Amino acid sequence: MLHIALQKIRDRVGQTGRIEDEDLAAARRFVYSDEVVSPDDIAGLFAIEQARADHNPGWSTFFREALVDIALNQTPPQDYLSDENADLLIGCIGERKEARSDTALEALADIVAKAREASPRFSAFVLRQVKNAAIYSDGVDASGDRLRPGAVGPVEIRLMQRVLWGAEAGGMLAISREEAEALFDIADATAGADNDPAWDDLFARAVGNYLLGATARQAISREAALQAWDRPYESSIVSTLAAMLGGAGAGLSAMSKILGEGTLGEETNYRIAVDELERVRAAENAAQLQGEKAEWLLDRVRRNGLVTGPERSLLEFVQRNASLLTPELRALVDKVEPPEAPAPGARAAFGRRKPGQAA
Repeated sequence: MLHIALQKIRDRVGQTGRIEDEDLAAARRFVYSDEVVSPDDIAGLFAIEQARADHNPGWSTFFREALVDIALNQTPPQDYLSDENADLLIGCIGERKEARSDTALEALADIVAKAREASPRFSAFVLRQVKNAAIYSDGVDASGDRLRPGAVGPVEIRLMQRVLWGAEAGGMLAISREEAEALFDIADATAGADNDPAWDDLFARAVGNYLLGATARQAISREAALQAWDRPYESSIVSTLAAMLGGAGAGLSAMSKILGEGTLGEETNYRIAVDELERVRAAENAAQLQGEKAEWLLDRVRRNGLVTGPERSLLEFVQRNASLLTPELRALVDKVEPPEAPAPGARAAFGRRKPGQAA
């Protein structure tokens, strides 16, 4: 049931369509008072949000801050988006509705970016809301910058970056299938539009991470992974361990026989090195693009009958980074025209260097 304090604010805003300074002050006092704020008050804030007609920068900032605080900090454990709160947020907006770009959409992206854990289902929902904004919205963002309907612009790029780089899915370093599907939907819906040049690069990085990414026990941040494709992996301790262990199945006891009883620090360093080795081997396995993921990629690229700019960048990414492709996927990748030669001194936007390739 809507709290009476929030109901009064909603009624006042509903009469004029504007959020006045006193309305904002009253809402802020309620949310940040000593009174315990429950997740049900998310619905109350959305009721006020739906009643307004004019953009209000102060309300945009407060709405985003309040939703993050209620969704992540006032329901234990802190910094985790519970399934209940995720369902409540999804229900307040609805799959078939467009989240307002200056408040709700910004808040959803903030929640995913700041949560220690948000389910792939929720982050994919947020990406679908970004897709709706790219296709239909001519509204404004939190700063008042206007969106261009039918294209991926800088506003949508920033939103997607926050969602993709923030959602760690329980510490697992990977873009999920749901997120990759949402990105393909955005690419299909904006094919041929005057999209921001950064869109092709972001799409290739993110979907490429889903196709070829791998995890180990110590997952680095998703942002670091998406930005680090162009850095060669070098670690003498990993190569030494690989030679000594000889296989992924060798464990700590095998190394103990070689090293003898070591100090706690030596054992800690060894465990870290083994984790790194596991990550390297997992990445080698993931680089073999076959089976279900290969079939999925073929289906998605062929679905709209043409290879769009983002899909072309993705196939170029796969061509550089996959160690093994199915014959059918290899034939598709080989049809992709080589990219134009970069200008002298230009730096590659993404893609790991192959062994021996000059920097």
